[in-house]
Amino acid sequence: MSTNPNNTYEEWLTAIAGTRLLFNTMAELEDWLDNHSLHNNGVKRSFKSVQRMRAAFRDLKEQVRLDTDEAEDLEMLLGEYQTAWRFYEEHLSRRANPEELAFQLLQFCHAPAPPTNLNPRIAQTFLQVQTEHISTPFLVAFLLKAIPGYGSRDGDATDMGQKYESVMQLLERFTSNTPVFTLLPALVKARQEKKKTRLMLIYHTREVLEIYNGLSHPQGIYDTADNVKQQTVVLDLDGFWNECAGRNEHTHFWQFVEADNNTGHFMFHWEKLADGTMRHTRFLIRFLWGEQGKPVANIMHPLAFWKHIQGQPYSDEVNTYYLVEKLEHKHPSELNLHREFPCKGWPAKINLTRVSDEALNEQYANWITHNKGVTALYPSAEYTFYFSLFAVSINYIYILSVLDNFLYRIPRDAHDGFERIKMGDNVGQLLMDNKAYLAFDELDVYLPIEPETLEKYGITKVANWEEAPI
Repeated sequence: MSTNPNNTYEEWLTAIAGTRLLFNTMAELEDWLDNHSLHNNGVKRSFKSVQRMRAAFRDLKEQVRLDTDEAEDLEMLLGEYQTAWRFYEEHLSRRANPEELAFQLLQFCHAPAPPTNLNPRIAQTFLQVQTEHISTPFLVAFLLKAIPGYGSRDGDATDMGQKYESVMQLLERFTSNTPVFTLLPALVKARQEKKKTRLMLIYHTREVLEIYNGLSHPQGIYDTADNVKQQTVVLDLDGFWNECAGRNEHTHFWQFVEADNNTGHFMFHWEKLADGTMRHTRFLIRFLWGEQGKPVANIMHPLAFWKHIQGQPYSDEVNTYYLVEKLEHKHPSELNLHREFPCKGWPAKINLTRVSDEALNEQYANWITHNKGVTALYPSAEYTFYFSLFAVSINYIYILSVLDNFLYRIPRDAHDGFERIKMGDNVGQLLMDNKAYLAFDELDVYLPIEPETLEKYGITKVANWEEAPI
């Protein structure tokens, strides 16, 4: 935000103090600044010079940057705050049913298909919000009385926890229709926030809405998947691991195998049973750079993708996140995982050690290959992905059949998002539960290879590049 004569350090600090934007109480702000005269003397008399005000503001700005993982700039945030408050006062402050109005605002500005049954005057106001780039997180917070007006002197935010949760409930109601998750991980994370301040409320609201935007339509899904690729931590994990510090103490162990479609690793949990048979569960794990450059492990239960491909969103029961401790290089000898969010069915900690003892490695391998039988706990959910994207032209996508000598020719206008597909994307064929699919991982689209589906999307079989259909 460009500064102007009205946006002085004095004004900014006064707004921060009066609205309790960064700290819920004046005492917390004074302790942080090591200046305990603000409540009596105000900003100007407490700091005495522009230089001291500037220094205090810059310190607060840096703290905001750190608290929000570099997402929020304090100057820009204050500008958003002031602009949104003026708009709210003029257009929304006297409207009835503010909570429902906040929901409608979210629908209009962020839903894939805006509501069509709005009062024309309300619709016109919401259109102004979009065209004038008014902050919806601030407007929602104003409507729910979670944040006071810019320039407020209402005092300490003694009920911030309750106000914070009221916004979370509205966000949960709004984002519950995403096809990807039953509950957005970003929303779970927002609820786990320890510093429930007005700043963090705005930050998390913005994060939730941005992620929702990225998962609610094909273009956003593709961009989200592309962003995940950029955040992926590539690790050398192949081999055997166990939970007894690499020693031979238990008859259960883990095996990492790189996944077929570059999405991470299959994570087999092996168990040797009393009758000598082997049983395994095949999880999928991928490592991503999280906040402040700290790695996060996303672990998916085998049923997660099986359910998802049938149209069910991911839930925390089958899809969870772990914080990774002390990941120092790409060939780690230890993996210490701590569950990030409370969720059913997942252990709080998973501490794995790479098996370096060759005799134990050989023993594990023998148990798997020379056994009395192997049982998969979820055989129908295990899948094989064949990266078989053959070519991409202006009008078509070509996928090589893995069983026969022909190409599937898919029109690029057959499905929203197909126009984004390029060479190098995770596109191919997927086999699961005795069914075959044309897979477009970046778009979260999996088309059953069956006559009705092929006809619906205008997909034909061609013998070779740009030849007539078979």
